[in-house]
Amino acid sequence: MFDKTRKAALSDREVFAVFFRSESLAKAADTLGTYPSTISRTIRALEVQLKIKLMEKIDGRVLPTQEAMIYGKFIEKKIEEIRKFEFNLSHSILEIDIIATEWLLNNVAIPGIPKNVKENLDIRINLSSSASLNSIKPGKPTIFIGSSRENKKTHDMLLKNISIVNIGIFSPSNCSIVDFNKIYTPIEISKIPLIDVVDGNTCSLIKFSGEAFDKLPNALGTVDAFHTAFEEGMTRGCPFVSSECVVRDAVSKNLCSEVKISPSLDPVYIDVIFSKSENSIFMETARSIHEYGKKTSFI
Repeated sequence: MFDKTRKAALSDREVFAVFFRSESLAKAADTLGTYPSTISRTIRALEVQLKIKLMEKIDGRVLPTQEAMIYGKFIEKKIEEIRKFEFNLSHSILEIDIIATEWLLNNVAIPGIPKNVKENLDIRINLSSSASLNSIKPGKPTIFIGSSRENKKTHDMLLKNISIVNIGIFSPSNCSIVDFNKIYTPIEISKIPLIDVVDGNTCSLIKFSGEAFDKLPNALGTVDAFHTAFEEGMTRGCPFVSSECVVRDAVSKNLCSEVKISPSLDPVYIDVIFSKSENSIFMETARSIHEYGKKTSFI
């Protein structure tokens, strides 16, 4: 059986504990595969609940307060005790972590899990909605779906390709900041305000002949899925990175158009990356998800 609430199950205290360890909203967001603003809102809610201040701004950086340091050490100790208790409680249960974006979870991971695995009460599937492998737990049977084959954490894992996705930069047809008759160079693209998509290393998917922009200085925002970028770009009326499959319908209706680029963007590899394991049920699950993903032509 699987629990799709696994991601949401992170309590405000656990989110704070990550911030406490890293002493940085950006690093905490990267660890949890979310945004600094989300971490900040969560901690603000905890401040209201506890009636104490947990964050303060010093020299432009948001850091834990003195009260937060005391509270954080206490929370860390309690969380470790809970983890040990839960491990002993579930030692006979096979736990499998599956990490992917929300779209890939819904359209590849969940339908790709074998029926006998879903119905087995001795198997727990933990779903985590993220494009990042930073939350992977060493030694834990894990299946990752997405673009992350260059991540160092995948070096000791197995990889099976699902799809090679052609991507481009698109824009609402009425967008005034794009000249649809112009052919843009990579340098010019780096100066266009747009919604960027990042991979499992949190690096931009915009690559030209293998050369990547790690960070786009003019990016209006970053997301972890082509569908999200499409929705954001169309809503905000700005250019965005996406795949040809995602925008096909909107292009056919003249709602958006592709921005001409030379050379074109490198394609993206969508893979199933999974732990090396002798557990037959885990390997069956990974293979089944891979096979289902290969049949999914609308990634």
